[in-house]
Amino acid sequence: MTIWKSPIRVFALAALTVSCELVQAGGCDHTYREPVLTLQRVNDPTGQVLPVVILDSLTLNNRPLELRFGIITSLPAFGVTSDGSALTCSTPCGFGSEPGRYEFWVRGQTAERVTINASYATFHGGCPSWNDDGTTATVSLRHP
Repeated sequence: MTIWKSPIRVFALAALTVSCELVQAGGCDHTYREPVLTLQRVNDPTGQVLPVVILDSLTLNNRPLELRFGIITSLPAFGVTSDGSALTCSTPCGFGSEPGRYEFWVRGQTAERVTINASYATFHGGCPSWNDDGTTATVSLRHP
């Protein structure tokens, strides 16, 4: 017996085809339109803007961030590269897509531990869905 000889099978196949056309079948894409955290500027102790800084010992919600596989530096990240143990940030730079408490050392002419609670201000639900308007921060390094 082939599928076409059974009226029940023909009806089931037709119902499945129609339902797939009415409702999106499969996965629904979620995108991040910008990083969750953008360092707009990093100033040295005199107020001068540092064009490049090193970020290391990064954690998110007290968990070390894995830098070797490029997840934190992939899109929507910008202005940031990784050598596997630290990030080089050419300001402005942005990275990450998971909201939470980011902690890291910022190393320029001096070094300082920074904590930033990063989140997205905009969430658009539906299918497809997206996040936008991440946290923007300026870091001012103090005298050693």
